[in-house]
Amino acid sequence: MKRIILALSALFYAQTGSAQRLLTLQAALQTGQQQSLLLQSATLDVQQQQALRRTAFDLPRTNVDVQYGRIQTFRNNDYTVGLVQTFAWPGLYRAQAELFNRNVGLSQNRLRLSRVELASGIKQVYYQLLVDQRRLELLLSQDTLYQTAARAATIRYQTGETNRLEQVSAQARLRAIRNRANSLRLDISSQYQTLSALLNSSDSLKIDVEIPLKRPLPPDSVRWENNPLLSLLRQQTAVSGQLTLVERQRLKPDLRVGVLNQSIETRHNQNVVQAGVGLPIFAGAQKARIAAATLGEQAARSQLAYTTRQLSGQRAVLVQQIEKYRGSLTYYESTALPQADLILDTALKSYRAGDIEYVEFFQSVQQAWQLRENYLSEIEQYNQVVIELETLLGYEN
Repeated sequence: MKRIILALSALFYAQTGSAQRLLTLQAALQTGQQQSLLLQSATLDVQQQQALRRTAFDLPRTNVDVQYGRIQTFRNNDYTVGLVQTFAWPGLYRAQAELFNRNVGLSQNRLRLSRVELASGIKQVYYQLLVDQRRLELLLSQDTLYQTAARAATIRYQTGETNRLEQVSAQARLRAIRNRANSLRLDISSQYQTLSALLNSSDSLKIDVEIPLKRPLPPDSVRWENNPLLSLLRQQTAVSGQLTLVERQRLKPDLRVGVLNQSIETRHNQNVVQAGVGLPIFAGAQKARIAAATLGEQAARSQLAYTTRQLSGQRAVLVQQIEKYRGSLTYYESTALPQADLILDTALKSYRAGDIEYVEFFQSVQQAWQLRENYLSEIEQYNQVVIELETLLGYEN
């Protein structure tokens, strides 16, 4: 039956005109890390912040003033050439350098968060495709069974063993199954398009349907405290604190040094050295900036504390949900699915032998198929919760 599924998938994607390649989950994750436009943008942001580090020591422009004329006397023309350079307080340059370093760390944390979110999206789509491929396989099995039942109903009607209603009902249910299968094929096609967009790939893709249907749990060594969002908020708090320090450094005096070369009564190269300070006498605006930066730092700390508590509770809920679904899957695998196989086998044999009517046959097989579909739905929910937990833990594999 799996060969049938693969053949159908090949038919869908042959229409794209490009070669189809088998894509394992690890290959999909690796391709996403290499080709994703989202990660390319985040990587460029990191490079931009690294380039900005060289602007930490940014001096104002050097002032050069020239005078020429009767400066000293009324008889002779003299000149004055002055060069003045202003510096901020040295602590400001150190604080700015550290601020730029922390901004680099902030952009790197954004990149990591983007990587984790991309990996989560790829895994969600990949495992959804796995489950839907199994659903399609299940529908094709039902198609085969209902074809057999429809033929048997036609023969029973022709021999007068049953009425027209049984034959019509069998044909109607067969068409309903085929309609569900066609809808599911379209869903699968859409999911492959989503996967191609996540990978930024133009290839015609086909996932590896041989891998286990259930997503394994992340390793115990992965700690939720390493959540990428928490790391981002911690770095944001550090940036806010450093920004406050930078604003405080701006309140300190500026330094000014210069040299002056002039002529006095045509005597050239008379040199003077000068120095001074720029005092922040009117500092109301700068004090307001410091107050605003301090409030921003407090807001960042509050956001970090809130998110930490929220994610801690979310992790506890996800762990409980995983345990719930694991118990449910154990029931299906040990009890419900073997019972479904027995019901299907017994019902088909009994119907062919004429021991049961079509209505009883349909009720029996419908119960068996429903058990199988419910099992796939439980796996689907289980995989989603596991991947959500992996995202919270920052697990990318």
